[in-house]
Amino acid sequence: MHTDNIKVEPKETKVVNFTNYTTGANNWNNFVIVLNRADLSEYAVVRADNYGWGDGYAACTPSGGPADWDAWRAAMNGAKVTAYITNNGDGTADVKAVMYGNDGVTYEQEYKGINTVNPDDFYFRFTVDNCCLVFDTELGSPDCSTGWWQVFTPNVKVRAHQICTVNFTNYTSGANNWNNFVLILNKADLGEYAVVRADNYGWGDGYNACKPSGGQADWGAWLSAMNGAKVTMQIVNNGDGTADVKAVMHGTDGVDYIQDYIGINTIDPDNFYFRFTVDSSYLVFK
Repeated sequence: MHTDNIKVEPKETKVVNFTNYTTGANNWNNFVIVLNRADLSEYAVVRADNYGWGDGYAACTPSGGPADWDAWRAAMNGAKVTAYITNNGDGTADVKAVMYGNDGVTYEQEYKGINTVNPDDFYFRFTVDNCCLVFDTELGSPDCSTGWWQVFTPNVKVRAHQICTVNFTNYTSGANNWNNFVLILNKADLGEYAVVRADNYGWGDGYNACKPSGGQADWGAWLSAMNGAKVTMQIVNNGDGTADVKAVMHGTDGVDYIQDYIGINTIDPDNFYFRFTVDSSYLVFK
């Protein structure tokens, strides 16, 4: 049993959030990530418990493994996991998992420098071994009744010189332009750099210096097309104290709408995260 094959472009990081449930019998009875080509031939396989295999795995540097494996294994039943899969674009790949255990402890597992990777043919899949994964795929109520600043996705870190790409479908009540996705750029403690919306608007100290580009010629047509629009959003940590946000919204009318926020500043490149929220809208993540 495997999830769908998901492509990661060169210099791109894909982020996946899920809850991990385990029988608890063995360390390996948790999530497994398979790195492979489009034809499913493998580069490497990595597990939650500081172990893996494959030609690409042989050269990597694993870091992790808790001090108390028994406590970790118990904590993984219901653990909230954020997995980062990075295509470095140079023939190597990195995988990082941040596991928020049911004991309140945060565990990390990282595999850096997996090699033999074709950067133009790099995909990943999840599989299980006597465990169950429940992916976080929705934010808000399907009837778009969730109000402003009520629900949020997990806080996701973007490292310096890293690009995170998130794909989702946006649904809107259609009442106002702002009743669509909202992205928050913040620190680990949720202190905000900037908040940006789908409709060429934002706020915050970091937002004041940025260059928004977008805003549609026909706002009525755009708003209608956003109910079911397929969105690809890139969150870029430039590593120099600035960040960029780039959104391509493929509307239900077949038109691609662009919204960028370039040069958001006041960013600490070593303490840069993002979250999504909604405002009378509903997001379904891929």
